[in-house]
Formats: sequence, C-alpha cells, structure tokens
Amino acid sequence: MSRYRGSSEDEGCAIAIMVAVATVVVSLVLGSVFSRPLLHWFWWDWIGQNPGGTILLFVFGLIFLWSFQIGADNDSATIPSITLVVLIILFTGYAVYANSLKSYYLVRDAQPVMLERLPDTTEVRYLPMAVAERFGANKTQDPRHHLGDMDPIDIGTELAWVAPRIPTGFWNAFSGQTDGFAIVHANGTVENRHQAMKYGEGMQITDNIEYQLLLRRYGIFLSEYFYMMKDDEVLLLAPYVKYRFEFPVLVPYWGGVFVVHADGDIEDLTPDQAVADLRFTGQRLYPEALALRIGNAWAYRNGIWNAWFLHRDQTEVPTIEDEDNQMPYLLPTAQGPVWFIGMEPNGPAYSIYKVMLINAHSGEIFLHELPAESGITGPNRANGYVRGAFPQYQWYKRGEKESFGNMLAIEPKPLIRDGVLYWQVSMTNIDYAGVTATALVNGNDNSVFAFANLKELQGFLDG
Repeated sequence: MSRYRGSSEDEGCAIAIMVAVATVVVSLVLGSVFSRPLLHWFWWDWIGQNPGGTILLFVFGLIFLWSFQIGADNDSATIPSITLVVLIILFTGYAVYANSLKSYYLVRDAQPVMLERLPDTTEVRYLPMAVAERFGANKTQDPRHHLGDMDPIDIGTELAWVAPRIPTGFWNAFSGQTDGFAIVHANGTVENRHQAMKYGEGMQITDNIEYQLLLRRYGIFLSEYFYMMKDDEVLLLAPYVKYRFEFPVLVPYWGGVFVVHADGDIEDLTPDQAVADLRFTGQRLYPEALALRIGNAWAYRNGIWNAWFLHRDQTEVPTIEDEDNQMPYLLPTAQGPVWFIGMEPNGPAYSIYKVMLINAHSGEIFLHELPAESGITGPNRANGYVRGAFPQYQWYKRGEKESFGNMLAIEPKPLIRDGVLYWQVSMTNIDYAGVTATALVNGNDNSVFAFANLKELQGFLDG
C-alpha cells in the first residue's frame, strides 16, 4: 500500500515539474514575442546589426577568461590586466575599421548620374523649421494632444510642414490615440486634419507605431514617419532601411515603405511597388536618413586608405552650426522632389565643391561636380554674409555672462535658379515669431538679396 502511494506521489511530482517547465517555456516564448520590438534596440541595433563585432566580443571574452588561468599558472596577477587592455585596443580598432568598411561598401558600386548643371528649384521652402514649430504650438488648443516632429512634404499646392497630433501626458499616451496631423502652411496658418489612429506616434506599448511595424519586419531601421491625406483618410508613411551582409558587416539599403491606415491596416510595399503606386506620385518615399548616410559615406568613395590618410578628392557633409534642421534638404524640382546634400572638401574648408541630389521618390543618385577653384560658398558662411549686409539689425550674440540682440539669421537652405546655387537665409527674432525677411546669398559671389515676403521670393524664383 505504501509502495503504491509513493508511486502516485512520484507521478504527481513529475507532472507538477512538467507543468512548471511547460509554463516557463510558454512564458519565455510569449514574453520574447511580446518584448521583441521593445528590445529591438538591444537585440538588433547592438547585436544583430554588428555580427562581426558580436562574434569578436564573444571570442575576446573567452580569451580574457582564459588569461586568468594563464595568470594563475604563472603566478602573475598582471596577465589578465594586460590581456584586457590589448583586447580593448583590438576591439576598438575593429569597430573603427568596420564602420569605415560599411561606408565603403555602401557607395563602392554606386553609379550616380553626372549633372552638368544643377536643376532649378520649382517652389520655395519658406518657413524655417523653428518658426513652423512655433506657429504649430501657438495654434494647438487641444490639451490632450501636442505636435510631434515636423517633416516637409508636398501637399499639392506648396511644400509645407506636417506634424502628427500625438497624445499629451502619461495617461493619454497609454489610453489615447494619435489624432491625425497638422499642416503648417508657408503663410503661417495651421490646418488640422483630425482622424483617430489605431496605431500612431506617441502611443505606448502595443499601440505604438514602431512596435507594430517591428512586429511585421524585424531587423530594420525606421528612419522617419510622415503623413498625407488620400481620399479623406489620414495615411502614415514609414520608409524603412534593410541590411545585406558583406563580410564582416551589414550594409544598409532601401527596404520599402509601410503605409499605415487609420483603422490599423498596414501595407508593406517594396520600393518598386511604392514608386509605381499612383497614390504617391511625386511624393517623397526614399528614407531621409539613408540619403544622409550615403552623403557621409561618399568620403570613402576612393577607399578606406584614401579616407584615412591621403584624402584625395574626399568629401565631407558639413554640420550647419546652431541648427536643428540639417542636410539633406528636401527640394522640389521639375524632375520631382530631391534630397539635396552639399559636400565640402575634407578638412577645415567652407566651400561647396560637390552637390549630391538623391531623388526622394525613386532613390536615383545624381552628382554635380563644381569646377576646380570655383569657391562656392558653403552654408556655414551664408548667415555671416546676411548679418554683415544688414548692420541695422541687433543681431543676437551669446556671451559668457549675458547675451545681446534680438535678431537671428537661421537655416541656410539651398535655392537654385538658372543653375546658380543660393543660400536662403531666414531672418527672425529670438522667439521665432515669424519671418521678418528672407535673404538669398549667391554662392558664386556672396552678394545678398533681401525679400520682404514669400510672394517676392517666389517672384524671384519664377524669374
């Protein structure tokens, strides 16, 4: 009788263990599926996107552990320390080389269409981003929503700024919904397009748009989101970047475009499908971040050795001082929207000597090489020429103890007429409360022209 009870107890114990193990396994599986998008920054950005570095780190870790045994065998406490220093130096060297190799692979086989002259701009991008953000915030009267990141987009009648209306506050982020988007027009008026989004920016956990898109495609980079109206429906467009393996790194390329509908339906279009889709004729589709990456990687066009040591014909994309809105700039042309990237010679130079244009709809690359010694002024010098041309303004200067002045010259954007590159500089006050005037700096001779409003500036562009 006791033998029978023991057997029954053993069976019950085994069943309990099996249930516990199964529960743990199911919990881990479900947890990994649920948390996978949330930990994308770790599993993909840190580990998956760096296969060579991940393997090397594992091998170096084993070597470091082995160094303790060697140190113990030789009665030396310094061997692990020396090993660690050597491994850190080797890993840092690999990381630098791998990043350069990735840039070289990205542009090695690119075949840009060479341009004899720059294409003319067809419309004026009038409002600088800082002023558009101020106008948008001033006209937002819903305490449950505020405007997210601004993006330029062609709305059919003009190139305007568009921003999502995202939930405000902790509770609304979990329980509320993104409510369409706002359009900030060139004249400063703000138009709201209301529509509750099932998935959107600013929403949390599973309702967040990034979570949903990463569930559908893992191991991608979502560079930006922007919005448009089509047949009275708000559409969120999300171009994304995929990666191909070239030993020992992953190289980015345009993977496609997600189209997110207000009801939560998500289309995943290939680049060819997106370009051919009549809904997006003439719209930006190519990832902005990938365009910038190509522009930066062009420094490695002639090889890593040249980029590190020789610097022959090496380019550099300038960082525009004191600006949040950096290159590439979206420009409308007769051939469609393009990403404009002005490139300076490598080193302490401030002139433009190559201009890369990437078709923002199809991704085709164009390159315009300026004549040697042409001395085209770069964007970081344009603001100074504007301040010098208008000494009557009290230009803002930041001091160590106090600041002076109330006027700013901001956001030098390219404008092209008759093949001549101008830098369009907006003059505003320190509160960004509108555009006081707009100046154009001729890149060839640094002459400055002033325009009181959009109509005058568009008249100049139209000739």
